[in-house]
Amino acid sequence: MVAVLLYLSLLTPVFATWSLASSALTAPRARRAHAAAWDAVERRWWLHGGRGEETLLEDLWIWDADAEAWLLAQGSSPAASAPAAREEHALRWDGLQLWMFGGFDGENYVKDLWSYSGTSWSLVVSTTTGPSARGGHVLLSSNATLWIHGGYDGLYRQDLWHFDTASGLWMHYGAASGAPAARAYHGAAYDDVEEAIWIHGGYDGSFYYRDLWQYLTASNTWTLVSSVTGSPSARAYHGMTWAEESLWLQGGFNGQLPLGDLWRFDRLGRWQLLDACGPERYGHVAGWDLRTGTKWKSKWMEEDDILWALAESARGPLILSFLEQKAASDENRVSEPPTEVTNRLLLTSFKNVPEARLEQDKSRLS
Repeated sequence: MVAVLLYLSLLTPVFATWSLASSALTAPRARRAHAAAWDAVERRWWLHGGRGEETLLEDLWIWDADAEAWLLAQGSSPAASAPAAREEHALRWDGLQLWMFGGFDGENYVKDLWSYSGTSWSLVVSTTTGPSARGGHVLLSSNATLWIHGGYDGLYRQDLWHFDTASGLWMHYGAASGAPAARAYHGAAYDDVEEAIWIHGGYDGSFYYRDLWQYLTASNTWTLVSSVTGSPSARAYHGMTWAEESLWLQGGFNGQLPLGDLWRFDRLGRWQLLDACGPERYGHVAGWDLRTGTKWKSKWMEEDDILWALAESARGPLILSFLEQKAASDENRVSEPPTEVTNRLLLTSFKNVPEARLEQDKSRLS
């Protein structure tokens, strides 16, 4: 597993610098298709499940950024009242508790919704019909509301769902005219000020998207914001978050290669390329650390250790969480691009990805 902290200056550079920092000996094993969520207040990463080298995983981990340590919240044999092992699911911290929806359990896509209070899981039962069983969807939260968009359930979806955590009711917004095309593995973020959902890119089984959409929850309207030259290229499996009045986008996979670029989109509708050659990653999660002026002591470690990389910022770090991808076990089922199977935890990038692995990615997802 590799986790990356990126500090970037909003005032001067259009590039980001990278360095390696501390590691933890107790940590999650390498995996792919996991779910993760960032708690900006407590400065913690929550990480669940995914596919290990030989099996699906069901463990739940917390990364404490202050202590620079991993804590195991739920082991490989959880209580009966806990989510089963899965991959391609979605996780979100809403300020009070952790939420999880969907995924693939090794045989079928599932549609269960779970909450985690910090000590135990609860299966959330609704009196209304919710989204279909799926994976590759996005999950966002605002106030007492969860939002789910898109994903793959045997077909690529473009539906939007709203879940009221207070009443326990689902609401389906359908596929309105002028809405984004069906897709999965796209980037998404929520803007609390405008009460807006942002989605970018994704994959529909034959095409990688580069479009940026905004959904205003108050008016139930979609707007195509950007899809032109000067914006990030078409991709899926990228990391995205909203912070500092801007949308931040990093990495992804374009059907040919993993990407390492970092972009910022501001409220004036301008894309800015901050780093063209950052760590090349996909299938990762992004979050923003609210603490300002934080200084991190760098410790260079061996390449098989778990590492953080960071660069200094005037305002705070953009955090990108990466776990090593593993080869898919089912070539007939659409999933994220496979990579070389290895027990070694990656250092900073996929720059030494074998040519054979890249050719396999191209054939499956081009």
